[in-house]
Amino acid sequence: GSTFCAIAALAMAGHLWDESVLTHKQIERLVKWALWKQDEGFHGRANKPDDSCYAFWIGGTLKVCKF
Repeated sequence: GSTFCAIAALAMAGHLWDESVLTHKQIERLVKWALWKQDEGFHGRANKPDDSCYAFWIGGTLKVCKF
């Protein structure tokens, strides 16, 4: 949830795509990290079971990142 909150706050402030805050490469790595969280569902940390709440937070992060 904290990743979504940070990315959404940057987007609402109009700074998500500002290269001085996050580079395009860093956003690409964030998207890869978020996609890595998917197994049969989404999980928060390594070796944690999948949970539907993570689909909301990770899906929201990917949507804000326009993925």
